[in-house]
Parts: sequence; structure tokens; C-alpha cells
Amino acid sequence: MKFIISIYLIISLLILDHQYYISATKVVFSKKNNSFECTARIFSDDLESLFKEEYKDFYTKESDEIKFDSLIKIHIFRNFNVFLNEVRLKQFFIGSEIIDDLVITYFEFPANDSLVNIKIENTVLMDHISEQKNIIHLEIEDFKKSYLLSRQKPILTYN
Repeated sequence: MKFIISIYLIISLLILDHQYYISATKVVFSKKNNSFECTARIFSDDLESLFKEEYKDFYTKESDEIKFDSLIKIHIFRNFNVFLNEVRLKQFFIGSEIIDDLVITYFEFPANDSLVNIKIENTVLMDHISEQKNIIHLEIEDFKKSYLLSRQKPILTYN
């Protein structure tokens, strides 16, 4: 299953004028830093379309890097959450960069409790694009698994 999802992601990332609406986020629990470290890959044209619709302006990283990063930060804060033992963790936005047609975004969630019950909610772009799918690659110590989230199932649970 992971192989099929990986192939699906690679194909969709290679298509310049993509027909698939997908993002991929790697979530790694760092035992050293006691935090969930996240790297999200999102198509830049999908974010630009969202910003144009929501804010009635057209922002690109090239035209206004500070404004673009602040809008990404707001969208990620509203739409990507980690809950540990039913408590929403505080999110820290680290930054973003553009590589080809992808926006790579970095953020983290410090964890102050044991990893008993973890929920990750990812609704990035789902309000804007009904077909949006979000892949989460979760790594906690030796555990590695990929999840496909959608509007119908936007939350993953790890116990």
C-alpha cells in the first residue's frame, strides 16, 4: 500500500499542470527534541489560488515573500494540528521555500507528554479544493506508516 501511495505521489509531483490535488507531509517524532517535526510539500499554484480566493490578492513567494510566508503560516496553523492525549499541541512555523512548483513548509509541535494517544488533523487546502488529498508519512521511533487523508477522513489516530 505504501508503495502504491508513493508511486501516486511521485507521478502527481512530476506533472507540471497537475490534475491531482495532493500534498505530502512528513511527520517525524524527534526523541532528542521531544517534538513532532513536520515538512509539508504543497503545490505552489494551489496555494496561490487559495490566497487569491481568500484574500482577493495574488501573492507568490517571488512577489512578496513575507506576505506569502505569513499566509502559509495562517493556513497551516488553521488546518494542520497535532493532538497528544486529546490536547492540541502548540505549533511553531519555521519557514518555507520553493523548489520547482512545490512549496516546502517546515513547522513543529513540541510534546510535553508521553506518546499514548496521537491524532493528526490535516485539512490543508480541503476547503478550497474538494478533491484535495493529503498524505502523512508518520515516523515515531521504529514505527513508519503512510496515511491518506481526505475531506471524509481528515484525521489519523495513532495509539
